[in-house]
This record gives sequence, C-alpha cells and structure tokens, in this order.
Amino acid sequence: VGGGERPGGPGAFFGYLVTPVGLAARALGVARVEATRWGSAVVCAVGLAAPAGGLRVQQTREVRGG
Repeated sequence: VGGGERPGGPGAFFGYLVTPVGLAARALGVARVEATRWGSAVVCAVGLAAPAGGLRVQQTREVRGG
C-alpha cells in the first residue's frame, strides 16, 4: 500500500479481518491448555501481532475507498 500498489481484493481484506480474531481465539485456547509461561508467551506474541493485522485492515479499507 505504501508503494502505491493496490491490495489483492475482497479476499485479502477478509483474510486480514479474520486472521487477528482467529489468532486471538487460538492463543487463548493454547494458554488454557499450556498453563506454564509458554502459554503466556503465546498470548503476548499474538497481542503484538493482532494490532498489526488491524492496521493492515484499515490500510486496505482506505485504499479500496471504504
């Protein structure tokens, strides 16, 4: 988007929209099963990655004119 390229279309937008939600749900599931510090590490990693997906959704929507 920064280089002037257009996003892949509605499929890319939907993928960017669903991925952070799916990752968060999966991370919470892993944290429940793995009660050690690794469960917390997974939740922290997803907590850092999910906002990047949300930012990408916003960028895609702006370029598409939504």
